[in-house]
Amino acid sequence: MNPFIFGNPVRGKTFVGRQRAQRQVLTALNQGSSVLITGEPRMGKTSLLLHIQDHFAAGATETPGWVRYLDAHTLYGWSVPQFWQAALEPVQGLKEVRQAFLRAERERFGTFVLESLFHQLHQAGQRLILLIDEFDVVLDEPGLNQTEFYGGLRSLASRFDSLSLVVAARQSLDALNQRTQEYSRSGSPYFNFMKEITIGPFTDAEIDTLFADANVPFTRQEREYLARLSGGHPYLLQVAAHFWHEFSSEYPDLEQRCEQAVNETFAQVETILRDTWRLWTPHQQMAFTLAALEAIPRLIPDREFDVNCLLTDLPNLAPEQRQLIQRGFLREDARYRCGVTPVGEMMTWFLAEELIRLLRPADPSIAEWLRAQQWDGYLKPGEREAFKKALLAFKPLLENGLNAFVKATVEAFARRVTGG
Repeated sequence: MNPFIFGNPVRGKTFVGRQRAQRQVLTALNQGSSVLITGEPRMGKTSLLLHIQDHFAAGATETPGWVRYLDAHTLYGWSVPQFWQAALEPVQGLKEVRQAFLRAERERFGTFVLESLFHQLHQAGQRLILLIDEFDVVLDEPGLNQTEFYGGLRSLASRFDSLSLVVAARQSLDALNQRTQEYSRSGSPYFNFMKEITIGPFTDAEIDTLFADANVPFTRQEREYLARLSGGHPYLLQVAAHFWHEFSSEYPDLEQRCEQAVNETFAQVETILRDTWRLWTPHQQMAFTLAALEAIPRLIPDREFDVNCLLTDLPNLAPEQRQLIQRGFLREDARYRCGVTPVGEMMTWFLAEELIRLLRPADPSIAEWLRAQQWDGYLKPGEREAFKKALLAFKPLLENGLNAFVKATVEAFARRVTGG
């Protein structure tokens, strides 16, 4: 049986790592605070939320509480009263707050009557821990994306230690504040009462634990290769390890097995990588593109590309570089002129595929591509022209498509294993 699973959130014994994030969340909750867990798609936010839910269900906390998990994808068409009706389900039967709940229900869960409910919950020494997953979805729900909802959450969670929120979202705290700024009558950001915790790729220790728990006979070189390929991204790593294990017996030849596993992995994760790219801001996309353009020639033997023109002509992308470093897609590397390089190879391959499609025609429509990425409005005319020239100069490096990257990584791995 293949021990490497992917697709659904992991729970119980299959949950690996994230000790630091767990400590941060539990410490905040023990202090009566609220938390935003943010990270890229499939980085493990839902798994962490469910692990925290299980932690409280097992009574393994200093300060127990009633836990309610809500997936924002299930809130389609909901109103604010419907939200609170569902959110209060674990505590509505408590005798200490039963009358307050019935009154709140009659008055359609206005913030004023909810204040009374959470005051009585505090008096009774009880608290509600509300876990809201995929909170970004709420921003597109007309019945919830409004002042009453955001203001109520902030007021209740910041004033009463009987309510704590743990919210998981793809967007950062700053991005959520910007998206909801128009609903703030006072101008004060809605989510500044929350502690932000960003989860990124697995650490080396967490990767080692994943392989150790799987109890498979991967060699040290195989484990290191899978970690480098995925950049430690939990989902990419699980997929890569799954197909590596799947093909271990089917393809005894090392290079053939590696090629099959790499191709299957990329086919499986490409949609997730596209989703990640789509959610980045234009400047984050530019920052990654610049790093990838400088890194790609090192992935393909005997290829060169001069990135200096773009470093001179493009805007300063240092803030976006720092954001992508924090989120696990770039790392600092002084060997490169732009000072950073991609973590793992899969996201770089995805961008290369995008550029291959863009540059395939004899007269590629680069201006149209820039508009599609929403870069056009952020680049000055001279910057746009510099980028077009750079991409056209880059075209020869991509003439063999994704196969060139796969061939290069397979051969590099084989040389490492054989010592060649």
